Amino acid sequence: MRQTLERIVIDPARQPARGLLHRATSFRHFELVRLAASADFQPFIENFWLVIWDLDEPYTQENLPHPSQHLVIDPVGGTGIFGLQRAKFTYTLNGTGAVIGTKFRPGMFRGFLGRPMHEITDRTLPVRDAFPADDTALDEQFSALNDSTAMADIIEGFLRPRLPGPDPRAEEAQRLVALVEASRDMFTVAALAKLAGVTPRSLQRLFEDYVGVGPKWVIDRYRMIEAVEALNRDEETSLTALAHALGYFDQAHFSKAFVALTGKPPSFYRRGEA
Repeated sequence: MRQTLERIVIDPARQPARGLLHRATSFRHFELVRLAASADFQPFIENFWLVIWDLDEPYTQENLPHPSQHLVIDPVGGTGIFGLQRAKFTYTLNGTGAVIGTKFRPGMFRGFLGRPMHEITDRTLPVRDAFPADDTALDEQFSALNDSTAMADIIEGFLRPRLPGPDPRAEEAQRLVALVEASRDMFTVAALAKLAGVTPRSLQRLFEDYVGVGPKWVIDRYRMIEAVEALNRDEETSLTALAHALGYFDQAHFSKAFVALTGKPPSFYRRGEA
């Protein structure tokens, strides 16, 4: 019998899932479990995530994707390798189901795929395009498991022979994306390029090759994720103050960018409408 590894469950209180629109409402409709990768995968994989639901009525979840690639096993919605998704991600949960995903760290999936990441941005590929695994067989394995978390062992099993060797450019891309995520005052490509000690053009090439988009997109996306988190926390800060804190000239510019991405003004999410 196959032995399942004991995995660390990531504490949502210490590391909350960021970017979920209407987060409080979301968790009334599904369970999200995030699992740590094994030690040899931690430089490459941020986490495994498992969504489980049992609903009487359909529910549509929306979130803002991070600058990462995902390997997703979804017997109903479609299994595959998901390149970085630039638009808002929408998924309708219906009946009973489960999905498991592997979230790769920014810059780190290039070594597995062996191609520039911008080639798969906004695209979904069959798993077999990168790994010796059949998508249908993975669906069947996942559906047959009594413990869905055991699928993380199976995924690591077919990824392990293809673990990439050291790649300083991948590590630098990951470091810079993490810097953008952590920096509340990183608003321009020029500022990031200066910190990296390279020209903006060199930074653009690095990000397109290893992340899948340019650095401006990453900066803007983390500003929007920070906005969503502030709205999820229902902070008393005015939208004008929030806009300025995120580096926007005024509330109008912030609201326009927010609507373009989510389809709704920030005030809609502040009111907690669903």
